[in-house]
Amino acid sequence: MNWGIVGAGNEDVAASEPNRVALRCGNGAGPAVAIVFLGTNGFAQIGAPLTPTIELQHLASEVRVLKQAGCQVFVGTMLSRIGLDTSKDGYDALVLAQYKQIGADGVVDFAANPNLGADGAYANTTYFNTDGTHPKTVGQDILAAEASNALNYYFGHNDANPASVTSLPYAMAAGDGTVSLSGLTNAGTLTLPDCTGQSGAVYRIVNPQSTFAVTVTPLNSSQLINGLGFATPVTVPANSSLTLRDVPEPKTVGGCHWEM
Repeated sequence: MNWGIVGAGNEDVAASEPNRVALRCGNGAGPAVAIVFLGTNGFAQIGAPLTPTIELQHLASEVRVLKQAGCQVFVGTMLSRIGLDTSKDGYDALVLAQYKQIGADGVVDFAANPNLGADGAYANTTYFNTDGTHPKTVGQDILAAEASNALNYYFGHNDANPASVTSLPYAMAAGDGTVSLSGLTNAGTLTLPDCTGQSGAVYRIVNPQSTFAVTVTPLNSSQLINGLGFATPVTVPANSSLTLRDVPEPKTVGGCHWEM
């Protein structure tokens, strides 16, 4: 459900939330997830624009209301917006660094896709409407994929419940936080998932069997591992493991990469 209000800022939504989204947080049908995708309206206030630090404080209030109501809360980074990219960059950096401190369960790094989050991206009418603020349908589809990546990672496979891969090649999904190759029957290639959306996520590839080495490759040439060339192999030998972290690029340019 989309609970957006035209022109509303974090502080406005936090004040009204007990009578809106918070009423949906308590249910018996599984986890109720709220994604808070707000921020740049405060920077656009005429006469008294807010600072990124103050916007984060208002975001913390919104998170607190929804958590107390029973939701699992994810906060989103903001997109490029005409005239506001400098404020966007400062706010997004704070969100990525402090989402846990303000009580959120996770983050959806919407700005990780450079077509939406890089400075000046608002001017690209393939992805944005001519208002320089709101994405078109193609941009909204990207946002949906990023939210899916982040939520699938959060609720997906982990060390206690790894994804079991017995045959290669295998394309990792965003929810494959931990992959076990204990039953592997052949050597081959493991392809990493798309890294946009779940910035900061940690993925582990565990290869405890004694016979086959595994080659790990990024999804594409824009999401490299440790800056290595796209064709440069990263190997997980038998009886070894590899841990990779999803690292966002600076918000001025957008994008993400992997670090070992």
